[in-house]
Amino acid sequence: KDAVRRICGTRVLIIDEISMIRADYFELLNILLSRARANAEPFGGIKIVLVGDFMQLPPVYSEHDDMEHGKYVFQTEAFANGNFKIFNLTEVKRQDDKKFIDLLNNLRFGVLDAPSLDLLKTQRTLDRPLYLTGLNREAEAINVRELEDVPSPMFTLKTYFSYNDDIDKIKRVKMWQSLINDYKVPEEINIKRNLNNNNNNN
Repeated sequence: KDAVRRICGTRVLIIDEISMIRADYFELLNILLSRARANAEPFGGIKIVLVGDFMQLPPVYSEHDDMEHGKYVFQTEAFANGNFKIFNLTEVKRQDDKKFIDLLNNLRFGVLDAPSLDLLKTQRTLDRPLYLTGLNREAEAINVRELEDVPSPMFTLKTYFSYNDDIDKIKRVKMWQSLINDYKVPEEINIKRNLNNNNNNN
């Protein structure tokens, strides 16, 4: 009831990072807003503002998703019926180095020319680079591989969950399930001490 009340009182809904929104979620949003407001107009008559860059991170789908509505929001029927106006923001506000701006634009298109490549090569080389992955299983595979390379004993830490005495048993179980499922807290974690690291933060 509270969600319906807030939906009915909403005039403008702003969705940031729109490139990451799944097409089927966007279609569902259109249906839910229309039903909640009992309004057959697109998105129940709410003005929708989409912000983002479709050349950045894409939506995440599993291998079992059929993607019947397409992959991206702009491929959906809801987007077509929404009569969206497109505004391209072309002035860069976060950077003022033209070479760096050109490099970022080239990366957006997946193209690296010689000057951009030379600029990248001048940057500091990391002994152990940081990996950015789109899927949890990709990050987990990297973590397992890196952990295996550390030549020291492995320790297993188990998750410990504490709660106030006045919380009943049913609520405790729900809180635990939320930690595991929603916040992805592992029940066990394997760690090693990096004996090759000379600093004091081992």
